[in-house]
Amino acid sequence: MKVIKIKHLLRNFFFSGLALLFSGVLSCGGNLTPGNPSPGNPAPDTAAPTVEMIFPPSAHFSTKGSSLLVRGSAQDVSGVRKISVNGIPAVSEDNFANWQAEIPLIPGKNPLVVETEDALGNHNPQAVTSSILSSPFLTGPTDVISDNGSLYVLDAGQGAILRISEEEESAEILFDNDKYPDDAELSIPISFVMDRYDFYVVNFFPPQVLQIPKEGGPAKVFFDDNSYPDDDEVFLPLQI
Repeated sequence: MKVIKIKHLLRNFFFSGLALLFSGVLSCGGNLTPGNPSPGNPAPDTAAPTVEMIFPPSAHFSTKGSSLLVRGSAQDVSGVRKISVNGIPAVSEDNFANWQAEIPLIPGKNPLVVETEDALGNHNPQAVTSSILSSPFLTGPTDVISDNGSLYVLDAGQGAILRISEEEESAEILFDNDKYPDDAELSIPISFVMDRYDFYVVNFFPPQVLQIPKEGGPAKVFFDDNSYPDDDEVFLPLQI
């Protein structure tokens, strides 16, 4: 009798425990797989930190300096361990939420490569890539417009329009003849004006006015001697 009673108690204990197990599973949403991510069991972090390069803001920047202070921001769920630019460690006062690194430049085009690593060792050797041109800004400026803290310069030597910051020794090439091979070219640009959206550039020869979007895009002929066959021709234009 004692043996039967013990077996009965063990059976009741087993089924009671099984019922408690299933009730717990149901209360947690029915997830029987312990490895599945959940609020109490997050997925492991296998991603390197995400990073943004704030300055320089594009690959069309130029500077006349021999070094450049690259600035950016970063974030990672496990914490950022290190950031470097061209192998030079970045410094930060807020755990790399904001960071900066001063890198040397050589004359010509300089690649910029940002490398990141988090506290778990997740690593990205090319988190952000860009470039900057180290050279004198201007080779043959012919006209300039000042607007909202920037100088917009028409440079005939480069066949380009540049935006030069009045606060930092840097310039952004907004347009040059190499950007869009099949568009109209700045051949001998001598003057220009701008409105909210476009530049209007006078070419000395061939005599024409080109329209160029301020935010980037190919140049197109806004006016030349073929625009209106019966009107007077433009001869040696000097200013718009």
